[in-house]
Amino acid sequence: PVAMGYIVGPPKSGKTTFCEGLAFSMAAGAESYLGHSLHLDKRKVILFSLEEFWRNRLQRNQKQIQRLIPPHGKAWLNQNVLTVDETFPRNLLTQEDWALLTQQIELHRPSVGFIDSLSRLYSGSIEDTRVAQSLTRQLRQLVQDYQILLILIHHTPKQLGRPLTIDSIAGSRILAQEADFAIGISKSPSGQRYLKPIFYRYAPEPEEVQLLQFSNDLWLEATGTASETELLVLEDQTPSPDVPEELLDFIEEY
Repeated sequence: PVAMGYIVGPPKSGKTTFCEGLAFSMAAGAESYLGHSLHLDKRKVILFSLEEFWRNRLQRNQKQIQRLIPPHGKAWLNQNVLTVDETFPRNLLTQEDWALLTQQIELHRPSVGFIDSLSRLYSGSIEDTRVAQSLTRQLRQLVQDYQILLILIHHTPKQLGRPLTIDSIAGSRILAQEADFAIGISKSPSGQRYLKPIFYRYAPEPEEVQLLQFSNDLWLEATGTASETELLVLEDQTPSPDVPEELLDFIEEY
């Protein structure tokens, strides 16, 4: 309940949709999300959406929440879901900008905060150890001061066909060292989305990944489990005996 971690993945993998579904499920009082139990005493969440134009996000969110209204009503929308408006800075580059973030958390006292995305929280290169240290120090301070769960959306380098590992988290190794967890969302070469816990500080990681698909109401739904290794193997990767081995080596390398 008091921690900092990342949701990581390549562009268009479903990171934001995953976080929105998780946030709304927490806020509405749902007992689970994607088949996993939600254990929360306090269900107020705040979303700092710094990437998207607010109207696009609002249209998507209005469609998403329809799934939760029949079982949970509408009161949770006003009581437990907090968002920042279009006047909030899109990049937090100064101490004044960070003060606005802190003020929102101070004012509303959420139990969970989502920030989309980490790249909006710093200037310079995230590969620079000093930049990463300064950033994680400020984020850790927020977690400690307000006793919240802070979830940050972050990207991976080029990922297609590669397993999600701790090295998939773009930037300095400091980012992973200072986090309590990292959960990855990616796609196989055939287009199958999947969710993989990359690491947990306080829990073991499952051996299999969880398969996901988009629903018509813009939720991610779990459809089963599989081995990541098997997912990343293309169906037709058997070399043709007519192709010289040297040519195959060249193709794989480049």
